[in-house]
Amino acid sequence: NGNSFDVVITDPLHIDIGCLNNSTCSIKKGEAKISPDGYSERIINYGESTCDCDVNVTIEGDNYPLIIN
Repeated sequence: NGNSFDVVITDPLHIDIGCLNNSTCSIKKGEAKISPDGYSERIINYGESTCDCDVNVTIEGDNYPLIIN
């Protein structure tokens, strides 16, 4: 939508290109904070060291699973 935002990696992102053989997700673990102008801060959590695409977004304390195909 053209809005500016800031991103801070709060827990190092672990990337494994070997995951691309079995899934569409190459980030296995880590967390990032996104602060879009005019919107609430979002925390993206990439899970716990597996290639399962288990990603959750937290906005104002509510968790939302992110479906990645």
